[in-house]
Amino acid sequence: MDLTLLLSSNSPPTEPQAEEVRLRIRDIKSLKSKADVERVQITGEIEALTRRLDAASLQSATLQEQITSLGGIVSPLRSFPAELLSTIFEFSLASALDDNSFSYRSDNALQPPNLFGRVCSRWRAVALGTPQLWRAIELPNLRKPLHGGHT
Repeated sequence: MDLTLLLSSNSPPTEPQAEEVRLRIRDIKSLKSKADVERVQITGEIEALTRRLDAASLQSATLQEQITSLGGIVSPLRSFPAELLSTIFEFSLASALDDNSFSYRSDNALQPPNLFGRVCSRWRAVALGTPQLWRAIELPNLRKPLHGGHT
């Protein structure tokens, strides 16, 4: 039965049309109920999969941290001879200085050679034991307060 005219008008249905509409509504409600049950089941599956995904992601991140930590132990950089590190530090210091400068500010801990001592105790010992890194330093004006205080 074609209900198109009834859907696009305000005319009352005949009794057979009304019965057909009621049957269709019942069938559609039944289909909707099944769809709702399936939606709830799928939502539960998604939530379970999300929990599994979160757990797997956490495990993966934890394992990656272990790989990174353990990888540092066998890093080739750990077995560099002190002489080679010292040479690398000297080249790094040379590139940190501008062309017209022969010194650096000693109060900047984030610049070479002070930076080398912040990496690890071995690097600090190598940097402190490399006199070429410390041949010229610029001391801040000691007559001025270092941190905005009064003298």
